[in-house]
Amino acid sequence: MKVTEELKTIVAISLLENMGPVAFKRLLEAFGSVSKIIKVPEIKLKSKRLFEMADEEIKKASVQGVEIISRLDKRYPAALKEIHDPPILLYVKGRLPSESVPKVAVVGSRVASLYGIRTAETISRGLAEAGVAVVSGMAVGIDSAAHQGALSADGVTIAVLGGGLSRLYPHENKKMAQEIVKKGAVISEYPMEMSPRPAYFPIRNRIISGLSSAVLVVEAKQKSGALITVDLALEQGRDIFAVPGNVDSARSGGTNALLKEGAKLAMSADDILEELNIKKVSAPARGEKRKSSEPATNLSEEENKLLSLINSESAHVDSLIEHSGASASKTIAALSLLEIKGFLKQLPGKHYVKTHA
Repeated sequence: MKVTEELKTIVAISLLENMGPVAFKRLLEAFGSVSKIIKVPEIKLKSKRLFEMADEEIKKASVQGVEIISRLDKRYPAALKEIHDPPILLYVKGRLPSESVPKVAVVGSRVASLYGIRTAETISRGLAEAGVAVVSGMAVGIDSAAHQGALSADGVTIAVLGGGLSRLYPHENKKMAQEIVKKGAVISEYPMEMSPRPAYFPIRNRIISGLSSAVLVVEAKQKSGALITVDLALEQGRDIFAVPGNVDSARSGGTNALLKEGAKLAMSADDILEELNIKKVSAPARGEKRKSSEPATNLSEEENKLLSLINSESAHVDSLIEHSGASASKTIAALSLLEIKGFLKQLPGKHYVKTHA
């Protein structure tokens, strides 16, 4: 990371108590440059300590391979800069896709159904295959499924956190975060050591929608946090898509209401690609390549038994252990081998689905 005097000054200003995006924006408009802001008497009195803190913050980021991108940096996403309250800084682990790459946010419930998880993953995979970067919040449920769908297509995805990058949350998604940064990015507006707090998650949603040209809500209750993202997206002039759900399912109450209010129907990635006029790339996904090149041979009796227990939907690990006739440890070992061989895929919530017909 190249540390300029301007970057150090912006980091210092960002660490001021009560300094938020809107306040920084107004100060910049009033004084014209950060070098003048830091000379404001009330700020100048604290500048020595602020610069010490800025040095510490930059060092923490550098040690962990995190880039700090300020609002004045030419690499700062143009779409995000246009919103009412663009973050002062973006802490970026990985690489932000270029401006030419279309971006779509995929959000929804943390307490998602299997239908929601599968749909989020399938649509996100289709978007990624078409060259779209999938943006989400890396929460459990729909967010995780969206990232996983993009990763399964060897695509680009961006995770926006509600805390510092040193305080990755949820912890069970640490491995997913490592996969995301290989081609995409995990980002935050918060200092490295800032712990995630409930109030931060609705605030970070403006970044998820702000980075994107459209927002897809896969599954959400009528008072879901995902609908906060929709409100922000509407303020930002983004397109809204929703996946229909069962009329008697509380989990789909919010998405069905969005459709009733005029959100665009999305039953597949193609619906979104067509509406946004994004050309579909006709390259097979990574899982499809494996399917055609790996014949279903050399499976043990235990592995074949497990495959026979999984229908066209999915099966939970507990059910597989119960009906396999083998011990829990042997069943889990066989499931792992089937994953490695490409016959099964584990979904969030320890559900398994077949990757081969």
